[in-house]
Amino acid sequence: MMIVMTLLGNVAVIFSICLPGCRKLRSTQVLFLNLAIADLLVCFFTMTPQLIWECMGREWEAGSVFCPIFKVLQIFTMVCSNYLIVSIALDRVMAVVFPLRRPNTKNYLLGSWLMSFLLSLPSAHIFHLYNDPSGRTFCVSKFDTDHLSINHRRVYTWL
Repeated sequence: MMIVMTLLGNVAVIFSICLPGCRKLRSTQVLFLNLAIADLLVCFFTMTPQLIWECMGREWEAGSVFCPIFKVLQIFTMVCSNYLIVSIALDRVMAVVFPLRRPNTKNYLLGSWLMSFLLSLPSAHIFHLYNDPSGRTFCVSKFDTDHLSINHRRVYTWL
């Protein structure tokens, strides 16, 4: 039900922003449009696959190449959605504090999407396939202490 509501709600937001004709969008509309797109990506790359994965008993069937790629996509979409909410808040604060300045929408969007991508990249190194003794395969996070120091793990955890 949550997946359907997420899909319907965000598609409705996109249509309400884009349908009224070919006009120039205001900064808040551009930010909310990007948030709706990011939330749709969360629906497609996080919520739906998570439901399927849970129904399959958390067993991984997609192979070793797709495991880290999929986890990067999941983390990217979730982080991006959160950063876009922060961007909307920053845009509104700047509109109140500096009402005569032009909005910095492009920089907020670029920062949100780019930082989300950069912060999700370490997941490609952390997630691997694990075969348990019964022959089942799982896509799990593995902090290899030989290659990653405790400081690396602390930085990754706090980012």
